[in-house]
Amino acid sequence: METTLLLVRHGETDQNKKRVYMGRSGDPLNEKGRGQAEAIAERLSSIGITRIFSSPVARAVQTAEAIAGKAGIDVETLDNFTEIDFGPWQKLTAEVIEKRWPRAWRLWKQTPHLLDFSGIETLTGVRMRVEEGLNIVLDECGGGKVAIVTHDVVVRILVSIALGIDNSHYRSFAVGNAALSVITFEGERGRIDLLNDTCHRKIPLNRREAG
Repeated sequence: METTLLLVRHGETDQNKKRVYMGRSGDPLNEKGRGQAEAIAERLSSIGITRIFSSPVARAVQTAEAIAGKAGIDVETLDNFTEIDFGPWQKLTAEVIEKRWPRAWRLWKQTPHLLDFSGIETLTGVRMRVEEGLNIVLDECGGGKVAIVTHDVVVRILVSIALGIDNSHYRSFAVGNAALSVITFEGERGRIDLLNDTCHRKIPLNRREAG
């Protein structure tokens, strides 16, 4: 029995524009982000979504609520899909992080799976909880079409899990604000049907989005 996962990254916030690492902070969507959320909600409105799971972080919940409104169902938050804990980097710009912690920054940008820095959640830790969340969704929603509204890091990890590849491939994917990726699972096997699609946004993909 196939389960289709519709992975959606949250819409834009003001902090995204500034290349700030928000982590689990409660920054809301900005006007553009709300428009992106409405656009992806409209795109998914005819899909027949049966469940919607969201990270508990505000910007993800807002995006999920837009989708849920069109689908006529409730948002269910699941901690497993929350953003990575950036610890001391949270609310700082990329430029500040690079200046204060140059070695750790190089690892994050070049080999993020090797970053083990005090206060920052490792990609190994993220993958463990995301995989647990994925199993919950697949067990509960077998055969349905399920939206998961989450964050850049989590989408990349979910794609890696579906492909059966390790975290060293983290930088092989891009995930834009309000981008749609689709994974179909049949049993434990995942198939990537769509990756980082933003055609509904009607704006160019900003490749400098922080995350």
